[in-house]
Amino acid sequence: GFPPLYITAGTNEISIDAIRDMTEKMRSTGVEVILDEGEGLMHTYALFDLWSPQSRNVQEKISQWTREQLLIGMQTKTENKYVYNKLRLYLGSRIKVV
Repeated sequence: GFPPLYITAGTNEISIDAIRDMTEKMRSTGVEVILDEGEGLMHTYALFDLWSPQSRNVQEKISQWTREQLLIGMQTKTENKYVYNKLRLYLGSRIKVV
């Protein structure tokens, strides 16, 4: 299947409806998708961390989600148990249970 996705989109971008439709179609086929909409923001708002607090916030959420996905992936393979445990110890305080 398709891997989990974290999508960011500004509600002021011209393609917001198409992005929402794509997200729903993917979910309906079983893909794990997070659509994080920046209210009143433009298409690439997540890239401008010096420009807006919303960008810094979404970048932190993406970082957290990525760490969680890496840990989930490592849990699924027995040969990764040692590395998973080391990574879990290293990232421990930064991993939030969702």
